[in-house]
Amino acid sequence: MHAFPNSDLALRIWVINQIPGTIDQFMIGGVTGVALRRLRPRIEALAPLARERLSTALLAVGLAGMVGMIYFMDDIYDIFWIGHWALYTWYSIMTAFMAMLVAAIAIGSRATRALFANPPMFFLGTISYSIYLWHLPVGYWVAHALDMKQVTIGTYLLWAVPPIIAASALSYWLVERPFMRAPGAPSRSPGTDGRAFAER
Repeated sequence: MHAFPNSDLALRIWVINQIPGTIDQFMIGGVTGVALRRLRPRIEALAPLARERLSTALLAVGLAGMVGMIYFMDDIYDIFWIGHWALYTWYSIMTAFMAMLVAAIAIGSRATRALFANPPMFFLGTISYSIYLWHLPVGYWVAHALDMKQVTIGTYLLWAVPPIIAASALSYWLVERPFMRAPGAPSRSPGTDGRAFAER
């Protein structure tokens, strides 16, 4: 905020999303991964019903928290980038809720399998890197096409998500997939397909 006091919004967003501005998110993800690995024997030793409840509780809190943070951002967006306190905490809190969601999926329950172990989710997972690359430019394009002061976050998402997915799918099939199939491209390592702790 002190280094770029008069910069436009796009530059501020870019700067704050570079390391070290995102180190908190890396640390939350890393700690979650280490905790899941270290607690794995204890989690696997739980009774099936206890594991089910733990996973479902983490799923509910994680999803509710993420949705709440999105609506909170929508409410304060006009003052967020001028130094609102949430500028320094929103990403960390959001990442913590996302970590709960990841833990819920790793532990596994009927709810997590119903929501995430299905063809649409596998498709989104397949093109996820392209979504990462394309969501910001396409999202900006949609935001400029809409009057954002007159639409809710829900309406914006209805307009933004389909073209983001379309652009990402095209990018995956036309660029990413041919590149991965090129001679000398790295192959996927076995055992890294995101399965739950114990397959049933």
